[in-house]
Amino acid sequence: MKKIIFILCVVTCSFLGGALPDRVPDTLGPSVGLGSLPYQGFEKEPRDIVVNNRVLLKTGDRILTVMDVVKRMDLVFYRRFPELANSIPARYQFYQVNWEHMLNACIDDQLILSDAEEKKVEVTDGEIREELENLFGPDVVLNLDRMGLTFEEAWNIVKTDITVRRMNGMMVRIKAIRDVKPKAIKAAYSELVNAHSIDDNWRYRVLSVRSDNSDKCKNVTHLAIDLLEKGGITFEELPSKLEEEMGALDDAVIIKLSSTYEVAGKDLSLSHQAILQSLAIGGHSGSIVQSTKKEDEALSRIFFLEDHSKIEPISFEDAEAEIQTALTQKAIEKFQAEYVTKLRKQFYIDGSYLNRILPEGFIPFVMR
Repeated sequence: MKKIIFILCVVTCSFLGGALPDRVPDTLGPSVGLGSLPYQGFEKEPRDIVVNNRVLLKTGDRILTVMDVVKRMDLVFYRRFPELANSIPARYQFYQVNWEHMLNACIDDQLILSDAEEKKVEVTDGEIREELENLFGPDVVLNLDRMGLTFEEAWNIVKTDITVRRMNGMMVRIKAIRDVKPKAIKAAYSELVNAHSIDDNWRYRVLSVRSDNSDKCKNVTHLAIDLLEKGGITFEELPSKLEEEMGALDDAVIIKLSSTYEVAGKDLSLSHQAILQSLAIGGHSGSIVQSTKKEDEALSRIFFLEDHSKIEPISFEDAEAEIQTALTQKAIEKFQAEYVTKLRKQFYIDGSYLNRILPEGFIPFVMR
């Protein structure tokens, strides 16, 4: 495995709260991935990534460093992109894309961990061992070595991950579930029904006949209607049957059969709606003369109605579980934000915190 060289820069700062955020989130949010950052090629293949390590957060006998955040990103990178495990440029690009998000996630987890200690929320060694095996398989040490993690680092990551999940369950999820009342579910269903009110669904096709000669246009459409009314011919067969009956059609007449249109009533033009409403399923209209952009061009159309159905809204019974899940997720996001905001305020971690502790233009890692 390629080595990571780190430079430890000791920062003499005092901090008012936090705890080491060792959780590996299941998702990193919208920034997860290698991103679209352009990779500037080197004259020769990069050998390693240098981490400018320094203290980011300090509480009690624990600290959060740049290296801690990098280790979290390493774990996610190797699990998401195992095929790129030995690619230093790919890993470096992953760092660049996900650094800011992972840093904030680690700080938030640090604060949640401090809250867990205050509330005496504990995790047993057995729970940690079970989670380690679930994540890394039975040969934990070998798999961790491939990821560049020590057993102790992985142990701390998993311990904090379980603790944070437990705290989120206590402080966020339970509140979110209780917050979603039957009345709110019914109100959301009413909004859904109003937004998707009962509508018609129309399936139809159109035969268009164009010609510079209005008489020829009229003759072709009349022949088409006669053929349909005699029966034994489908709308699909009509163009070829017209050519067969009339002989070779000259260039003065253009016949075109549309593909099937499937349109909701609310999206149907008033003129088409008036025509289709007069037809039975499987029926056709008479010859309908329509105007064109060309003054000397005649256009006649015949409409064929394939199907007409009502679009009924989903029943409350079928929608209830999905609505409840959506409302609960929305409530979780709300209470999660409130919980983290409260902790950040409690521990004096505001929007300018990182600007205060990091030098201007700080670069956490470079590739060489």
